[in-house]
Amino acid sequence: MKRILAGLTALAALLVVVPALLGRGCAGVMGRSDAAGVPGDLPVILYVPEEKRLVSLPLSQYLIGVVAAEMPPGFETEALKAQMVAARTYTVRRMRKFGGAGCPLDPLADVCGSPDLDQAFISPDQLQDKLGVLAAYRYRERLIEAEMATRGLILTYSGTPIDAQYHATSGGYTEDAAAVWGNALPYLQPVPDPYGQAAPRYTEQVSLGGAEVMRMLGLPSTALAHGTGVPRVTILDRTPGKRVARVQVGGVTFSGTDVRKRLGLRSTDFDIETAGDKLLITTRGYGHGLGLSQWGANGMAQNGYEYQKILIHYYRGVRLERIFSEEAG
Repeated sequence: MKRILAGLTALAALLVVVPALLGRGCAGVMGRSDAAGVPGDLPVILYVPEEKRLVSLPLSQYLIGVVAAEMPPGFETEALKAQMVAARTYTVRRMRKFGGAGCPLDPLADVCGSPDLDQAFISPDQLQDKLGVLAAYRYRERLIEAEMATRGLILTYSGTPIDAQYHATSGGYTEDAAAVWGNALPYLQPVPDPYGQAAPRYTEQVSLGGAEVMRMLGLPSTALAHGTGVPRVTILDRTPGKRVARVQVGGVTFSGTDVRKRLGLRSTDFDIETAGDKLLITTRGYGHGLGLSQWGANGMAQNGYEYQKILIHYYRGVRLERIFSEEAG
């Protein structure tokens, strides 16, 4: 516990006020339980963008809503548990009471209910509308069991909660944090990931006209190769995760991340070839490629891996540690 306490103290000086915030009888790094007396539950302030309002709910219920939104109901139980731990770690690191960044859309919110800014989230009613009454009930029962089986567990590196990034599926290797953010993190390093190939649209081919590519990249039409109607394209180098680091289009160099964003590609793991007056772009995987691959986690679970093994595969050098004391306060 001292390792995690030291890490959270480094993360946020506000940690010293946690016992006062959480009530009497606090034990462990973040103290014990919410008003309901359930070990491992903290109140989380969620900002719901589509409703423009704040919702306070127990951490356990928030995590169930996150995993319900992030993973399909057909996924293996061990994959759900792995996602539950990753989502818990991600949330704890961002909670404002521990000095986290919170949700940028509201100064009081810990997290945003948006996958574009934070983690996806779905309420019980929304899940029921999506799956139907019986299927939603069965899925929530599985999620409750996964949350209880992992309650209080987070991932740490040198005693500090990690930035537990995750994505839909890699193209065979996960990515290096330095290639995405410009700064390296020892636990977000490329690892082989052959387990996620069952993901829908694992590979996808996009056909774009030369003039369209010019417009999307903000290049003048004079950059088109003479007589072809398409620009000259050269992939200059790739990242440690085998994704495109730099690509030259019409004599101008772009980062792979910039091209992905501007062209609306599913990932930075892509190849480009010319076909007449069009460019054919083949992508592999979906997402930034950092940390846990959700479809990869499911593939590992199908191959008999338990959630602990799944997590230490995708997050290098981490420890699974319990942040909440389960003793009565």
